Amino acid sequence: MASFVFLADLHLGEGCASAATGYLRNDTSCYSWAHLNATVQKVNAIIDSRRASSPVGLVLVGGDLSASAQPSEFATAKALLDRLAVPYLPIMGNHDVWSYSARGDWTATPEGDSLFAATFGDTFASAAALSPQSVFVYPNSTAHSPSCNCSTRFQSWEFRPAADFDRHLAGLTFLAPDWNTRLRAPPPCPNPSHLPVGGCGVPGQAALHAHAGGVMPWFESRLQAIAERGAQMGSVLLLTHQPFRCRFPIPDWAFCFSTNDKASVRAAIDRHGQARSFFGQLAGHQHRWFHGDAFDEAEWKGFVQWENSAVKGDVSDGAMASSFSVFEVELGHVVGVTRFWQEHGTWKTQAVDIEIRRDSVESASGLRSPARSVPTPPSVPLEYAQRFSMSDGSTGLLNYDWPHRRQRVAHSNSTASRKSQCFFWYNTTEPCIEYFTSNSEQYVYFPNEGSCCLESCADRCPSWMNVSDGSCCREAAVGLPRPDSAAQCEYNSTVTWEGMLVYWFHCPACLNYYFDEKMRPRLFWANDHQYEVRFDIDSLRPGPQPADVFALPESCSPAVKCKGFNASPKIVCDSSPGRHR
Repeated sequence: MASFVFLADLHLGEGCASAATGYLRNDTSCYSWAHLNATVQKVNAIIDSRRASSPVGLVLVGGDLSASAQPSEFATAKALLDRLAVPYLPIMGNHDVWSYSARGDWTATPEGDSLFAATFGDTFASAAALSPQSVFVYPNSTAHSPSCNCSTRFQSWEFRPAADFDRHLAGLTFLAPDWNTRLRAPPPCPNPSHLPVGGCGVPGQAALHAHAGGVMPWFESRLQAIAERGAQMGSVLLLTHQPFRCRFPIPDWAFCFSTNDKASVRAAIDRHGQARSFFGQLAGHQHRWFHGDAFDEAEWKGFVQWENSAVKGDVSDGAMASSFSVFEVELGHVVGVTRFWQEHGTWKTQAVDIEIRRDSVESASGLRSPARSVPTPPSVPLEYAQRFSMSDGSTGLLNYDWPHRRQRVAHSNSTASRKSQCFFWYNTTEPCIEYFTSNSEQYVYFPNEGSCCLESCADRCPSWMNVSDGSCCREAAVGLPRPDSAAQCEYNSTVTWEGMLVYWFHCPACLNYYFDEKMRPRLFWANDHQYEVRFDIDSLRPGPQPADVFALPESCSPAVKCKGFNASPKIVCDSSPGRHR
């Protein structure tokens, strides 16, 4: 076997005092430099330890190498990456497109791609000479971009290692279209508060650049080349900075790929008959760990969206940094993935039993993948109380009463680095309690202030806890699914979580549940996004709940509306279990 490493979101320059020198040099006594330096050292240690078995042949860097596309940031990132003991190939991220600082944009148009090309020109030249039989396509050509009405240099590339590079990596294709937008970010710039949303550089969403000389025509040409030479099932890995789907509650169009752009990518792949050639997508951007289906359409189930947490630090866990993944490959097939990260200087690992697109194709070892027994989803208590904790470090207590159609969810307070559900929805670090009533109302009570407001959730959920008519509401994303729909949960796979095998189910209301070997709920992810709840198994208390637990505080009135994310685009689930669009 062989392996390759994937890392993303270095953000070199973030937290550094580089501005004091006019970005003439990069500060090296800051966390972004320290986290990348630690990552490079750890990757090199893994490379050294695997020389005899499953050697690492390549490192892929998934964008946002810089914090603000400054030449010194690119140069410092390159100096550290050049210490890697094997070849590496970088792509651009949205932070790499337009040079800016606290005083605003440095240029009238985005020129980060030219800086990127100049900085990593010798890296790409070395890649082209990695082996005589390998294929490396890197146009690095100038084209007019209508989005900025300017000249741009798209940094797309394709690498196809051959047997003289590594016999196990041979057969893989790494396809890296530069789908970063060239639009200017919405004002104000500079924006010290970052509220409302606005700032310098470019915004976070992807753009296909389907115009003449753009990225989409190049992407189609590479798909045609793949079709002409033939590709094994699951052997093409799409390397992009933005993932196709965003974490909850961020709309896909705002920070990832719009519905139309996702449809265009799928249509292009279909036109060239290559849907089954793709393993899926490797991405960063959201600074979180995630893997699941990239698309909702049934025929695209198994097209993996793999996201790495950021080298510079995780979006939810302030203690996590220096993250990367090691992909195991056997004769042109990905056969396993292991996550690595640091917490307070201590390295952690987690093996991930990712679903590989094989269908009826034989595995690289000549044996078919073993059939797994499919466990039956457990029954759900009609009434219970249970404590939970979230990945952000906050805790809470859930009281659930299905016969009377009511629920109470008490969230603890949070901190600046560990933000609870109260913060994400209501922009406060104070505790909050959510009450869900039998008439489909959702009230949010803030005990420290004694205030209460009505959430407009009823507009999206016409009946209490309704998860079978296509609605998707936040109260359905806490606790177990409604009892009469638990049987609709669909087994997905068996994965390793914190050293334990757990059963992964897709359930109604866009939920992903993980049960242990005794079919006890361990955690769930709501909406296939980063809203993780870990259940305290020992605290589960089935049975009727005290009526006063669900009594609304006196300050709760339908006349007082919450000022949270009520105006955000609504999330809709289709009627099939575990699917949403």
